[in-house]
Amino acid sequence: MHGLELVTEVPFVTQLQDAEGIAGERPVVGPFGGAIEYFLSIAVDAPLEPGAPRSALPPPSSVSAHILPSGEPHWAAHRLVEQDLVRFSQIAEFELSDGAIRGRLLADDHRTLAELRLLGPVMAFWLERRGGLVFHGSAVVPLAGEHAEPRAEAGCLLFLGEKGAGKSSTAAAFLANGGALLGDDIVTVTGVAVADGPVAWSSYPEMRMEPLTVRRFVGDPSSFDRVLSGLPKRRIPVLAGRYGRFHPGCASLRAVVVLAGTDGRAARSASLVEPISQAEAVIELVRHSYTPRLCAGAHSAANRFAALARLVRRVPVLRATLPRDLDALPRSVEQLQAEVLAVAGTAAR
Repeated sequence: MHGLELVTEVPFVTQLQDAEGIAGERPVVGPFGGAIEYFLSIAVDAPLEPGAPRSALPPPSSVSAHILPSGEPHWAAHRLVEQDLVRFSQIAEFELSDGAIRGRLLADDHRTLAELRLLGPVMAFWLERRGGLVFHGSAVVPLAGEHAEPRAEAGCLLFLGEKGAGKSSTAAAFLANGGALLGDDIVTVTGVAVADGPVAWSSYPEMRMEPLTVRRFVGDPSSFDRVLSGLPKRRIPVLAGRYGRFHPGCASLRAVVVLAGTDGRAARSASLVEPISQAEAVIELVRHSYTPRLCAGAHSAANRFAALARLVRRVPVLRATLPRDLDALPRSVEQLQAEVLAVAGTAAR
């Protein structure tokens, strides 16, 4: 997961990759160190920092714009002496250090919600404070040429977009065509300043799909658990022999594709992609960073903008419009892949 081994005794609802990876392929150790420990306690236990009352916390380094009915912000991040504290009001709080994340539930019935916060915004914050660039999107390793299986050396594609733009559906269409999932929902990019170029790291072998997408690409939505009670999205494990393929480790980032929604057209000879300027590309990467307001407190804005600028100089960023019809999507992503990789190949020369 993000080039890390998660060491914990806490049970997870989310399908996590074990230490040996999928199909016996051991994950590559990433630039963040070999492992991260995760601990979880409940509110009646000792506080994370014994003797430090919450009233004594420093002013937040970043705070949510969303205010709950109680008057509390949805979340707030505080920079402590050697750690950062991220608190989700009425749910959980997490203390982040270089080698560990310590969570404390504020209500015992919020375990699943606290897990989603850990694997999403908290992990994004931890990775960003260690120099990663974390995006809210989906990444796939497509089939390359005549090969029967996805190959990491062929690189990966990262899809970004607003809610409902079709990130998970596009990834599902690539899996239907034989590609492999690198990550859904959260994707980490590193290496923007190294000679070998940027790489994207796998997250965990699970997708979160709307029921219509599940029915088209996987099966009966009622056969899969909801991501969270009351929400329509389903958890889809990506496991060999069940559904799709998962690529553990990392793959070189060939292109970033910003999905501009769908327009109801079927795939045709007209191009599905269009280039965007580097200045606009940086703006898109900021917009589709994982909880950008929270991660702004992980390190200086100047350093992050500089890293994003290096990324768009090394990797093409394109805009794509895909058909609304899910049945047409696998055919459309074949055309999309060909167009994107043609641009990426030209940019690499």
